[in-house]
Amino acid sequence: MIYNVFTSFFAFIVLGYVWRYIKGVPDSNVLRASINSLVLYILLPLLTFSVIYDAPLHYESWKIPFIAVFVTLGCIAFSLCVYVLIKRIWPELLQNKSIGALILGASWCNATYLGYPIVTGILGTQYGSIPLIYDLLALTPLLWIIGAMIAGYYSEDTRSFKQRYIYGIKKILGLPPLYALLSALLCKILDIEIHPMILKTCSIAGNAVPPLMMISVGMALYIPKLNSLVLILPAALIRLAIGPLIAYMLIHVLHVQEPLSKAIMLESGMPSMVLTLVIAQEYTLDTNILAQLIALSTLLSIISLSLI
Repeated sequence: MIYNVFTSFFAFIVLGYVWRYIKGVPDSNVLRASINSLVLYILLPLLTFSVIYDAPLHYESWKIPFIAVFVTLGCIAFSLCVYVLIKRIWPELLQNKSIGALILGASWCNATYLGYPIVTGILGTQYGSIPLIYDLLALTPLLWIIGAMIAGYYSEDTRSFKQRYIYGIKKILGLPPLYALLSALLCKILDIEIHPMILKTCSIAGNAVPPLMMISVGMALYIPKLNSLVLILPAALIRLAIGPLIAYMLIHVLHVQEPLSKAIMLESGMPSMVLTLVIAQEYTLDTNILAQLIALSTLLSIISLSLI
């Protein structure tokens, strides 16, 4: 089943990748930025509202962001130990800016851009709320606060801890999908009925999100260089193997039932988040090695996700 889903979406990833080499078309970086803005500010909020509004409130829903937070923190700790050790053994092999970028890529997964299409493709659209909650209530806030702290520490950023924290909070408060999620939850709690035409409009907009996400991912991918594999492979393994392992233990401790447990396992095993490139660029980390990590983890996830 997962191979059929991956084959469909992989075609869009390939399309995005090939676009960069077609002459006479708009620059892929400019186009990807436009696609990301369209998705982030219009399509994804509409999708989020319709999916969350239609999804039943479940007593286990709080476990989704709870597990997401601890999976991310666990991967941060694990990758930090691995790369600090490598730095001590081979100091000339690894720069601080590369360490920061690799920790980001190893710890944050592509929960929405790849997770939403995969989870809904395998489990059905009725479980589309899980990737959105996993991302918007855990990963994205953590990225703009803890991720920014990590990036600032390993870069030449001169801002104080307080300044980075305030910057991260402002970024979070400027995310339209988060407000869409909270609005949908509020409507459900207060039993506010939304006109079917509005929900239909949101649903139609939401249908455009998965293929656009896949094309954007393809435009961001770079084929890993052989001399970089020794550095990015540990991060890829942490993202694709350690993440699901942590989730598996938490699922059993919290007694999460199927199919929620399956969705959380899939989410925890998603490849590196493309949005980490934004943080890496903001703090002048090694974006080249991070882009290679995103590419490698995305390719390897075809195999790893099939084992979950």
